[in-house]
Amino acid sequence: MSIADAQCILPTIGIQLRQGSAHAAFRSRIFGTWTGTTPLPVEFMADFHRRSGETWLPVLPATRQRVEVAGVVVFVPEKADLQALLTAFGRPKDLQCAKSLLAVA
Repeated sequence: MSIADAQCILPTIGIQLRQGSAHAAFRSRIFGTWTGTTPLPVEFMADFHRRSGETWLPVLPATRQRVEVAGVVVFVPEKADLQALLTAFGRPKDLQCAKSLLAVA
């Protein structure tokens, strides 16, 4: 999401804005986690980048689809786009998520 959207939207839904990253391969200017009524936390990143060698590449999904979760609408990349992003991240947990998406219709 954009910096402006993050600063406007996230506080209104009770998400504390944080900076930095817990992982050396990723960075975002704003990060927040929603732990509402979903079985898994939902992470929001504004100005999100991933490291590829010594270069920081922006993470910009090419697609988006509207999904309703517990009565709240969120936009997520389409399945193939999300698989490509997770594969590019390269961490074992991301690769497992990308593989798990193969089973989703």
